[in-house]
Amino acid sequence: MFKKFMIGLVVLILVGMAFLPTITSHMAESAFKNPNTPANQEALKKAIQWKMYMFMYGQARPIAERAIILCPESDDLDFYIYSAAICADKERKSDVAIHWYGRFIELFPKEHDWRSEEHTSELQSHSFI
Repeated sequence: MFKKFMIGLVVLILVGMAFLPTITSHMAESAFKNPNTPANQEALKKAIQWKMYMFMYGQARPIAERAIILCPESDDLDFYIYSAAICADKERKSDVAIHWYGRFIELFPKEHDWRSEEHTSELQSHSFI
């Protein structure tokens, strides 16, 4: 009985992972219909995070860029800009990554948590600063 349960659990996890890209795309598109509500802001953030967890940087970056355009007053603007930069970096689109890292540095002061020594040294190693 336990063996069947474990096999069923593994199958459910694999099916869930297979549909995750579709689910996150739908989640983002639904959130873009009314992007300024807190629930939709959270849905956008989760969609970007899940796509990045699944190494789908090419799909996460357009969502982050669209969120930057549609939600310029969002409390999560730092997350959107930094995510767009990271995704562009992972896609090896250095011009786009430099643009978004530069925009992040321009908009957020040195006291921002993501401007710590660890993140700054990572950016400097990529010659983005």
